[in-house]
Amino acid sequence: MKKIDLVIPTYNRPELLKRILDYYQPYKNLFRIIVADSSRPENKAENRKIIKNLANMKIVHLDHFSSQLEQHHKFAEMTKFVKSKYCVFCADDDFIVPRGVLECVKFLDQNPDYVVAHGTYISFFLQKTPFGGKKFLWRYLYPHISIDDSTAAKRAASHLTNYTLSMWGVQRSEIVKLCQREAMKVKIATPLLPMLGELLPDTLTAVHGKIKRLKTFYSARQCFSQVLGFYPSLFDAKKMGIYDKEISKFKDSLIKNMHLKTIRERMKADKLLDQAIEEYQKDSYQQHIMGKVNKLLAKSPKFLSQSLSAILTAYLFSKPKNDWVGLVDKHDSKYYKDFEEIRQCVLNHPQ
Repeated sequence: MKKIDLVIPTYNRPELLKRILDYYQPYKNLFRIIVADSSRPENKAENRKIIKNLANMKIVHLDHFSSQLEQHHKFAEMTKFVKSKYCVFCADDDFIVPRGVLECVKFLDQNPDYVVAHGTYISFFLQKTPFGGKKFLWRYLYPHISIDDSTAAKRAASHLTNYTLSMWGVQRSEIVKLCQREAMKVKIATPLLPMLGELLPDTLTAVHGKIKRLKTFYSARQCFSQVLGFYPSLFDAKKMGIYDKEISKFKDSLIKNMHLKTIRERMKADKLLDQAIEEYQKDSYQQHIMGKVNKLLAKSPKFLSQSLSAILTAYLFSKPKNDWVGLVDKHDSKYYKDFEEIRQCVLNHPQ
């Protein structure tokens, strides 16, 4: 049995599924690859053809998911099919660097008190050139924060205060399954399910162990690979009058999983979480505004939404590149081969 399950959730994007599976062809012996497919019937049929043509990869294709299944219910369901010691989720429009995965696995093998390991992320975008070509733009993502506090309450608070999704890291499969089961016990209000349905199991992960950010090139995430949707935020929840109830359920789940022994410990944890959630809201305000912008763009003429996206992209990717792993696109970088494999795969599969 392989040591790592690579789970690729996909939804109505056969061209991106083809791209990511082509990328992993040289590494087919490293992972047990699972494709969790909730596409519409016509796209599932296309995905079956793609996977059939890659028979040498021995891909597990889970195509029983309904296209109406909410994303985070889908995550909970697909973890039931994970069999290996470690689990890595990779969205169909992203890339997880195999060498980075192996470094994370090595770290987790040696450090049993850590439940997740990941590294440096970049964001990339294919820009059209005046002569009809494509230019690969990239920038670094996320701060380099490890969550290594000694207590579950402090780790959960630290994770919320310095929030970066840990779900894309290399995770211990038993912890992934546990956190997803616990999250599914909480009946989150439908409007907040896309947001809290992601935030709760991710924060539960920090409750159950430490999270390490290694000094390694780990992932490339595509920017604007699709029209972004609008998901209500905690600010919207306050306007809807459901904030207090939903946050109470969120905190109760976290505290329950901390297995605190005294009322005093529980009160202290509750206070820490209140402060952390307040910080999380401050830091997420920009995302809240972007949600509003996305909602407006979805109703705008195509030329306007494309123009505004181009302006935003130019701003985002014009920032100086500065990261502890150095410039991965330079020939003298130890990560140049990893970076170039991703760049060439994207250029060979233009959207």
